[in-house]
Amino acid sequence: MKTLLPVCLALGLLSACGNEYKPVELPMTDPNVLSGQWQGQLTQQHSIDVIHSTASRVYVKDQQALEVFDVQTGKVLAKQLLPSLSSQVIWRADGVLLALREPKGNQAEMVQYDAQTLAPLPSWPLPQGNPNAWSLSRDGETALYGLYGEGTGGQQDYDTRTREKRPLAALPSGLAVMALSADATWAVVGMVGQRPEGRPVQVQNRRDGRRFEVPARPAPAGCDRRGGVGVGIESIKTATGEERLLLTSPDGLVQVRSASGQLQREIALWSCEAVNLEPVSGQPDQVVYSVGTVDRQNSYVPFTLSEVGLLDLNSGQKVQQYRVGSTESVQATPSGFLAVTRPTNGTPAAPADENWRFQTWAGGKWNVPTVDSTLKLDLTTTRVSDTEARTAGTATLNGRTLTVSGKITTFDLKLKAQARPFMPYLEATLELSDGQTTVGRLELFNALGIKSVEPPIHDASKIPVYRVRYIQDDGSVITGEVKRP
Repeated sequence: MKTLLPVCLALGLLSACGNEYKPVELPMTDPNVLSGQWQGQLTQQHSIDVIHSTASRVYVKDQQALEVFDVQTGKVLAKQLLPSLSSQVIWRADGVLLALREPKGNQAEMVQYDAQTLAPLPSWPLPQGNPNAWSLSRDGETALYGLYGEGTGGQQDYDTRTREKRPLAALPSGLAVMALSADATWAVVGMVGQRPEGRPVQVQNRRDGRRFEVPARPAPAGCDRRGGVGVGIESIKTATGEERLLLTSPDGLVQVRSASGQLQREIALWSCEAVNLEPVSGQPDQVVYSVGTVDRQNSYVPFTLSEVGLLDLNSGQKVQQYRVGSTESVQATPSGFLAVTRPTNGTPAAPADENWRFQTWAGGKWNVPTVDSTLKLDLTTTRVSDTEARTAGTATLNGRTLTVSGKITTFDLKLKAQARPFMPYLEATLELSDGQTTVGRLELFNALGIKSVEPPIHDASKIPVYRVRYIQDDGSVITGEVKRP
């Protein structure tokens, strides 16, 4: 008698296979079962956030991997797997990368890496409190606790180098931080839930409590009522050591003010679009700018970028600029920008011509390397229960032979019982190892076609195909599919 592996699924909520549906009974000899030989092509998938760039290096987070590229050639200089549950990753000016690791228990942790080699440095636990209330300043110098009122015991700032608490001036009653400079020293403050456009703006130094008000002004002609100033703030030191505050608005205006609030100049950077600024390390009179349309729920952050570049604060002129294409998403940095072009055609398993490239402000270009791989599987699978099977064997990835072990599971999902949607599938998770060392994890998914719901019969004429997601030991991800050879 044939051994059968029941498979059941209806789109929607996870449940056991109940009386509403009878599971498809799938023989272990069915070609859809992940057993025997399979082969296919996998393509690396990127999801890149630029952390920082210098004159020689570009630091990025791609999936769960930290990577460093040569800014001129795109050569990979170092790579490191981030620990699980890592959120923010920030570059600090002393050559350290900081990663804020979300807690598994009740305490958050600061993870550190050498920016040259990405070698791990000693990590340290953050002080006790709400572990989800921590964030990092954009310059990496300050660990912020309860910045937006989510922690217990009020706001606290800690120096990430000395781990000592920084002085923190109290905010006026009823006011909260609305925007913060990269060094976490200056803040735009306002009433919670009140958008600042068209109203006077309060600016406060969070260390010593100095505060001044910026008057409201009308929106420029042709713009809707989003003409307030100060909804974004940045603090820089000039070459002479003078502190300047840069206030940006959602209508394209940059105000340059002294630390006492005196207006020094206004720069009309764009018309009716939001502006975001970032300091440039080592170039105190320049900032990176990004302009674009805004998210109405967060009106001071550019949402869909129109242009990026470098702005000279003394002349008010754009030193470098790049107009963003209609199919591009761009992240600007001091050395250049990362752009990804995403065509609308293609499939999740095989995106069509997605291209990630870095372009320096001087015009040099290189593409982020993408690795294509050939995967072959030779597996022996044994039924364990009605809903689980164990599999073992070998995988050949680009000619490298690895040991495979894992399991196949089946699921029953339903959205609405009366609708009777029904789509059986098999799912597998396989560990790949080289000797005693685990080198990656394969996740496979095979949706069977349906010939009949009553009685439940799958479509045996459908060619068996498993969609594959391979998570490598360095954190990079490649995807594709495998079929019978």
